[in-house]
Amino acid sequence: MKAPKKKSGSSNNLSICSAVVLTFALLLWAPGLKAQNLTGQWSGVVNQTGPGSHRESYPARMSLNGATGTMDYDSLHCGGQLTFLNKRGTVYYYQESLTYGRDKCIDGGMVAVEPNGNDVQWAWNVPGVTVSGSLSGYREMQSCNECSAARDRCFTGCDSNPNLLDRSNCVNRCNQEYPCVMGSDCK
Repeated sequence: MKAPKKKSGSSNNLSICSAVVLTFALLLWAPGLKAQNLTGQWSGVVNQTGPGSHRESYPARMSLNGATGTMDYDSLHCGGQLTFLNKRGTVYYYQESLTYGRDKCIDGGMVAVEPNGNDVQWAWNVPGVTVSGSLSGYREMQSCNECSAARDRCFTGCDSNPNLLDRSNCVNRCNQEYPCVMGSDCK
């Protein structure tokens, strides 16, 4: 396919395209930052419903280090990697990908994690199957200085947005993602 010829006013289109590309780049860059403050290890008994009328309880172990982590279901002889997807409010979302026991467990579940002090509320699902429970453990908190620096980096990404409403929404998102409250979000 041939590239289209430039028309007059194309520099304005180029500026708009550049702003759109920059906005998408910032959105792709930001998720890794958002997950950086969720690090720790947790375990507990979770309860499965489905497929169909199947009901089962079993132990689960989760280890997170920011944007990556692991899940292990020792009694089921399966487990795998977690990859951070996004954060909505106080809930972190990860994609699970089994690395062992694929013949024993369902692969590709979505994991939702909501911190509550040192513990987390945990849920896993695929269509027709849900698993949930409270996992206990410990959460490593970043220093409040690190949290403030991450929030400032987030703000810097907002400054490049030419649209005032979009810039304001970006600042609100940064404040929500990095509240940096001593003892709750940072130490």
